[in-house]
Amino acid sequence: MEFVGTKVGFYKYFALPRPQVTGLAKRPHLHYLSDGNAEKRFQDLSRQRTPGIVVSRSQSLPENLLTIASENEVTVFKTFMVTMNFINAATVRPDREFTPTITEHAA
Repeated sequence: MEFVGTKVGFYKYFALPRPQVTGLAKRPHLHYLSDGNAEKRFQDLSRQRTPGIVVSRSQSLPENLLTIASENEVTVFKTFMVTMNFINAATVRPDREFTPTITEHAA
């Protein structure tokens, strides 16, 4: 669940049904790319039909990238959580919520 595709532009093993997460370590990479290159990589990511993008640490994406996400119907979420804490919570919580449970009563 990271912005690997945006960072390197490589989608051969891209997990389509997974939300992509960007955090403090990945954000500077977008700023070092030229505007056109950052937009192209983000456009490529958005076209992969990712179900959503999560931005951690209450950061925001630049307006031009939000526009690209909107045009490609990709929802962008923001969380105050640190990236790894969010990924852990997003991975563990569904297990807790949807794992079958059984209650047995002694006779």
